[in-house]
Amino acid sequence: MKRKHLIWLHIAVLVVVTGLLYSRSFGNEFLFKWDDQWVVINPFTEQGLTWSNFTRVLTTFYHGQYAPLNELFYMTLFSIDGYNPTVFHVGSVILHLINVLLVYTFAVMLLNRMNPHGDSRQRDITRRRVLIQSFVAALLFAVHPVCVESVSWMSASKVMVYVAPFLLGLCVYMRYISTGSRLLYLLVLLCFILSFGGKEQAVVFFLSCLTIDYAVRREGKWSFFIIEKLPMLILALFFGAVTILSQAAHGSAGMPHFDFADRCMLACFSLVEYLVKAFFPFNLSYIYPFPYLPGESIPPALFIYPFVLIAIGTVIYACRQNRLLVFASMFFVVNLLVTLHIISLSRFAVTADRYSYISIVAVSLIVSQLFVKQKRKTSATVVKAVLSVYIGLLAYGTWSYQAQWHDSEALKSHIRIILNTRENTGETDPVGDPSGSYLQN
Repeated sequence: MKRKHLIWLHIAVLVVVTGLLYSRSFGNEFLFKWDDQWVVINPFTEQGLTWSNFTRVLTTFYHGQYAPLNELFYMTLFSIDGYNPTVFHVGSVILHLINVLLVYTFAVMLLNRMNPHGDSRQRDITRRRVLIQSFVAALLFAVHPVCVESVSWMSASKVMVYVAPFLLGLCVYMRYISTGSRLLYLLVLLCFILSFGGKEQAVVFFLSCLTIDYAVRREGKWSFFIIEKLPMLILALFFGAVTILSQAAHGSAGMPHFDFADRCMLACFSLVEYLVKAFFPFNLSYIYPFPYLPGESIPPALFIYPFVLIAIGTVIYACRQNRLLVFASMFFVVNLLVTLHIISLSRFAVTADRYSYISIVAVSLIVSQLFVKQKRKTSATVVKAVLSVYIGLLAYGTWSYQAQWHDSEALKSHIRIILNTRENTGETDPVGDPSGSYLQN
């Protein structure tokens, strides 16, 4: 099959699989009392696609958040058929599909740069393998259960809204480092700005660009790299200040506040939890309670987590010749930095599936490498069979998990199970309220 035809086949499969898998979300309702009642249903959404309304969105901190691009997404969907939840959920699935295709594009561009081509015959073989690996990576991302929260919960749509220009910016950045075009560089900065307009997690964009520089063995003078990254760094600092101001304007009453030592321990705990759920996404939940509350002693079991990270880091260092593994590891951590509690931000829970949405790209690249790297035919067949079963299980998990997000009652039922479990073990709920009174609303 010709390379062009293979690309279109991959795109068709990704579109069909993603659409069918998430069609279960089309019948979901809004999650009232779970943020949809103010994040989605608000005066900005209702005032529609007018310049004056968008100006207000651009200049207003709303409930401690600044996400004008996400609000524009809601305004666009509202203009189609008002607060029709089906329209909103279809829009959400389309946005996820766009990100799936961007993951495919990003993987193709990255892997082509990382793999030497040699003569014409070897080049054709390498490019075909790159396409297959990129397809597997995008497919893993498309069906991964950790992405369900971002897709099926409308209030979490800002994750997908920020990831779309983020991934597009990384694709443009790789094109820029190939050509040196100033116009492309300006487009990279524009994508960075748009990405922050979706969610504050985009502040790490310039660090993601640095991981790409490492992956493709980019060479040049340090002075040039400093000048090149300086505008990104300035934007990142500015966006960070905006994030802090937006949260300060709303306040953080009811949020747990940990000291720095506790936050370092929670960072180790969170990173390991994100990593485990990225590879084995089972028992997913809307809320992952803090393992302890401010003022309490750190549970002895948590002291194992820093050593787990050291062990993982040692393995990655030992495998440093595998440049994709090192790149993916850095990309995974970089895109979680804002959520790891090292910086004190308002958080109700220790982790959240939506925060690792883009980091799943890194895990998908690592797993997809196994699909094409086996040299022996027998081992290749076994590995492909195992990975096929793995992808099938992920898809089943995604299909099943969407039921939990059907409406407020379905989600409350799941949260009550968590609270009852914690009550039986003498623990408090994730925000320090042992009664879980917020479920009464």
